Amino acid sequence: MSESALQIAASVSQGAVTATSVAEAALDAVVRIDPAINAFTAVLRERALAEAQEVDRRIASRETLPLAGVPYAVKNLFDVAGVATLAGAKVHLQRPKARSDAALVTRMHEAGAVLLPQAATLMKQEDCGAIPVVKDGGTLVGIITDRDIVLRVVAAGKDPRSTPISAVMSADPVTLEPDADADEAEKLMADHQVRRLPVVDDGRLVGILVTAQLARRGNAKEVGETIKGISEAKSGRGSHARG
Repeated sequence: MSESALQIAASVSQGAVTATSVAEAALDAVVRIDPAINAFTAVLRERALAEAQEVDRRIASRETLPLAGVPYAVKNLFDVAGVATLAGAKVHLQRPKARSDAALVTRMHEAGAVLLPQAATLMKQEDCGAIPVVKDGGTLVGIITDRDIVLRVVAAGKDPRSTPISAVMSADPVTLEPDADADEAEKLMADHQVRRLPVVDDGRLVGILVTAQLARRGNAKEVGETIKGISEAKSGRGSHARG
């Protein structure tokens, strides 16, 4: 499946393909690829096929759907009815299942999109969402995040088993020196819209700083402003993925 979301929606709306056939192809891709990358906490096959069939009925009744039949996944930060919202943390494993969908999921459904799996923080076995890439005994050359893998591998239809890390990672990431203070870290995160900063000493990786660690240092208002700055879209791009 290499078509864009707009191409899929147009094909389904025009009757060239059915939303059901698109959902089946996407689900098959998840079954084939996900064992290698461990990207999803739940694959909602029955729900996906039911939603796709509903889309086909809505198209047959001449309803206009901007995202007709477009398959999508949501990060496990958003409630999906019948699935526990883990937010990428093992401490939430005992959470009860969500009773209803988050507003985002509801609006996607109304627009004709089809929910396939619920995306989690990748590398969940290590309980993290990013891994620095090093060479030559610790020299930092890049960083790869869960978002990188989902967008640059899964969404692009590539085989994760044959795609090199160098083709997926964000090279030349924004970094921090060990003697930098928290204020400098917050400014770097806000300026470059990143949530993770590799800490390097003379080019060698010595650690990684994340927004949650800054949040624990005290001033909730200041940290809130930093996170707001990270999340707001800017004309420029950070040097590595924000998710």
